[in-house]
Amino acid sequence: MSTRVFYASAMLLMAAHANAQPTRAPDAARPIGSAPGALATNRLRAATLDLPLAERSYMLVNVPNDRTNELFEGQLALHFPIRSTIRASYDSAFQDRRAKWHVGWAGSFSMMSALRMTRESSAPVRTPSYMPRARLQWVGTRRDSAFTGPFAPLSDHDQWVVDAIVGHYSNGQDGCLFVGQTENTDGDCAFAGARPSVAELRVNRHDGSFSSHYVEGGAAWRHLAIDTAGFKDDSYVRSVWSAGLRYRNYTLLSGIGGGMTQELQDLYGPHRIRAVGSYSRETNDTRKVPGRLWVEGFIEAMPGAAAQVGSVRVSMEVGRSFDAMQGTGLFARYYRGQDDYNLGFLNKLSVVQLGMVLGGEARIGFRN
Repeated sequence: MSTRVFYASAMLLMAAHANAQPTRAPDAARPIGSAPGALATNRLRAATLDLPLAERSYMLVNVPNDRTNELFEGQLALHFPIRSTIRASYDSAFQDRRAKWHVGWAGSFSMMSALRMTRESSAPVRTPSYMPRARLQWVGTRRDSAFTGPFAPLSDHDQWVVDAIVGHYSNGQDGCLFVGQTENTDGDCAFAGARPSVAELRVNRHDGSFSSHYVEGGAAWRHLAIDTAGFKDDSYVRSVWSAGLRYRNYTLLSGIGGGMTQELQDLYGPHRIRAVGSYSRETNDTRKVPGRLWVEGFIEAMPGAAAQVGSVRVSMEVGRSFDAMQGTGLFARYYRGQDDYNLGFLNKLSVVQLGMVLGGEARIGFRN
């Protein structure tokens, strides 16, 4: 696959995100008390991704890169909201002076992909990851406590986010996954003799077909601190604390065409259990450059995975985006564990990832 595929995919995604971001409003429309050039409330409410916990897009390098053998990598996320009542539930919770839950929901389709430009001759992209998925989310929001005073709208809010995902993860190749397999007359890959033990399985890194379906569910608690800077029309969240748990299963849909084979399940493992936590803060006053700062991380258990894959992986990330750059920013991440890049899953990494970041969930706003 030529490098054109990488550049075309990256440019298409960047253009989609840029077009989804409303342009900066003139100073006359900016929030009360904000700096010239700060974002106006109508611009913030118009941001397209009212999808809690929406993944960002990344362009990065791994340091060191001896195990990944790449020049750089793209982790791209393109989200298509289908239907949502989340915005209405935010407004209802904000305007209700009681400590009462207001629930909204959202349906979305996402196309996730991961692309590595390797250091081989002609710098091919080998092999891309394709991860389409459908997602349903339910969000419950309420103010911290009932309050009847004149400043009730400034109360902080609590929130639960529950979601369910059906997804696919493959690399679009048509070769047999393991060395020693050949394709039979039925189009299935099989070993000529007895199947090697799990410890002896070796992956065909050139054109092996990695394919799976999965179901995933998760729940997260979030605490939303309301910005008291004095916006003209709406109020916005200044910071968000979040903690959650996620579970993914690769076996329930394995019988459907393109599902995970038994050999791959034995090696890769059928389950993923992840604990996640994050903190993000908006900076929009006169003393700071408008944008978002975040710190987030996860620890993931992989029960049933073979020793070559490992049993745990961890990540810790810090990032900063800039409104003047349409939400583009910089990030640094430490990652340790299984290389979650289709055919590279037998690699164990301990790397620092550095690069650019774009997108994610829009700033949460409430209509006054």
